[in-house]
Amino acid sequence: MKLGKIFIALALILMLSSSAFSYTISGNIDGAVWFGGITYVYAIPLDITNLNLYFGLALLGAGPYIVLDVPEGNYILIAFQDQDGNLIPSVDDLMGFYGEGFPEVLEVTGNVSNLDIEVAPLPFSTITGLLSCPAGYTAPTYILAATDPEFNDIAHFSIPLTLDGNAEYTLFVDPGQYYVMAYLDADFNFNPSADDPQTYYGAPGTPALVNVSSSPAENIDLPMTVAGSGAVSIDLTYVFGSPVPAGGGNLIFDVFVESQELSPVNFDGWLEIAYEGGTPTTVANRYFADFQSGWTINRPDMFYPISTSYAAGNYTFAGKVGEHPDLAWDESSFPFVKEGTDNVVGFIPYLPDVEFPNPFDEISKGEGLAGRGDLAPTEFVLLSAYPNPFNPSTAISYQLSALSFVSLAVYDVSGRQVAELINGWRDVGVHEVTFDASNLASGIYFYRIEAGDFTAVRKMVLMK
Repeated sequence: MKLGKIFIALALILMLSSSAFSYTISGNIDGAVWFGGITYVYAIPLDITNLNLYFGLALLGAGPYIVLDVPEGNYILIAFQDQDGNLIPSVDDLMGFYGEGFPEVLEVTGNVSNLDIEVAPLPFSTITGLLSCPAGYTAPTYILAATDPEFNDIAHFSIPLTLDGNAEYTLFVDPGQYYVMAYLDADFNFNPSADDPQTYYGAPGTPALVNVSSSPAENIDLPMTVAGSGAVSIDLTYVFGSPVPAGGGNLIFDVFVESQELSPVNFDGWLEIAYEGGTPTTVANRYFADFQSGWTINRPDMFYPISTSYAAGNYTFAGKVGEHPDLAWDESSFPFVKEGTDNVVGFIPYLPDVEFPNPFDEISKGEGLAGRGDLAPTEFVLLSAYPNPFNPSTAISYQLSALSFVSLAVYDVSGRQVAELINGWRDVGVHEVTFDASNLASGIYFYRIEAGDFTAVRKMVLMK
């Protein structure tokens, strides 16, 4: 990675933190102007549970510095000489970091000395904008200005002083044309990777050039997203059931999930329920691997049983897609009321002890065999379960050439029905339903489908 002049944008937060196991970091500031302004040295923790910043001073601008009360951990060291006395980095200041070409991670397990930092003049123009990130991520964020749209030739970069990826940022650059990107380094490998929230200016199209003259390039906003976010949507539609009687009852609702991602995407889908804005409880969940563009989950008339012992009051029932439980790419919800007089402050909903359907167990793939997405299926087919043998769950797929009332059930070797997977109308296309055999013993099982005049039976093996 070729690096030109480098600036790390920092906002000044004056905070010292003491610890029973704290140490010092010390060294010299080189390249600064003697008596040209105080040089501030910051130790930025890479521990996501440590939200403090630790700083020290070189009072004469150049020469020795010391950072006190630094707990054990990994840090990035940044320094700037405040030549204009405004307490924030600006074009009149000098800036530097510990490391060559890119900040090095400093591991602190005791007192550390002889860490020299060289500061240098900053470029005199800037790129500014708003940096944003989905909730649930905590790590340093990097902003890169490159001369190529593949971001191989990095000319300038910045590390805004934020651990959640949300801040106004300033990237100091020389006049010129740049491609700009940002990523939150969730895996701490100093490179954008698939699991890092990230974006580039011009997304979701091709990277766009930012023209920088002696005047700042402003409003270059960088809203970071994770792979798939915004391209997988969920709609949860209330049908009826509210208010739920004091003695309990069923909430009826529809669930629709769709992927518009151009490539396969991995994500979680889940339902959760919360009482009076309190802690939500997940009541249904599924992880999807390689969910294809155009696939849907279309489950009308789902139900969730509300127990008589649920507290009376106001609830929210929500459906979400993303990374369970904290990072929702998209969500949809509706309120409902449980009648009664037993309002309980702090009540947390619990899973009922009766069975109810998981709407995420069935995928509508909407295409014929061999991926012929532009052709409707011409026959009814019951496909092999995958994996088979399995433990404890497997996916059963079937194909319909006409709108049909479908019954799909699982039987043991004695002919006893052990699970009913489908009992309702399904559209034309390829569908997939998950069979979870966690409560069954190892052995041979059969799954049987009836769809209009079509009937078929296949075998699968549960091996625990």
